[in-house]
Amino acid sequence: MTDPGGTSGAAPSYADVQSVTFIDTGSGVRVLVDVGAPFPAFKEREVLGVGVDMYRKDERESDYQLFADGGINGWTGYLQTPDGFVRYPGTFAVGSRRVMFEVPWSSVGGKRSFRFSTFLDWSSRDTLLPQAGGDAAPDSGTVEVNL
Repeated sequence: MTDPGGTSGAAPSYADVQSVTFIDTGSGVRVLVDVGAPFPAFKEREVLGVGVDMYRKDERESDYQLFADGGINGWTGYLQTPDGFVRYPGTFAVGSRRVMFEVPWSSVGGKRSFRFSTFLDWSSRDTLLPQAGGDAAPDSGTVEVNL
């Protein structure tokens, strides 16, 4: 899916979701989140969170969440399941304008249709006044993925 662009609050363009792509790799799923500008060398007290919520049962609360946290110390990938956070079971990488998650289907409820939403949350305490903002794709609700 593509997103029309634009962020909320004081967020920079690298906190703007441009597109989200799901790829069936056979044994797993690869999720690509592309953003509006290259990721910078983060400043002290600046963070960016990238989350992909996967809804298997209902749309009130996601059943699984792929999550990445970027900051001055680099990036870390996480997987939240109905049982809480588990050790990340796959491959995680960050490119100039892309975050890539790849996990086995078994770690996200199996290979079957689901709904998703994506968010980017940015914050900085680099100045006297904290700043925050981000983007969501879609802007509201969820999108069906049929693989």
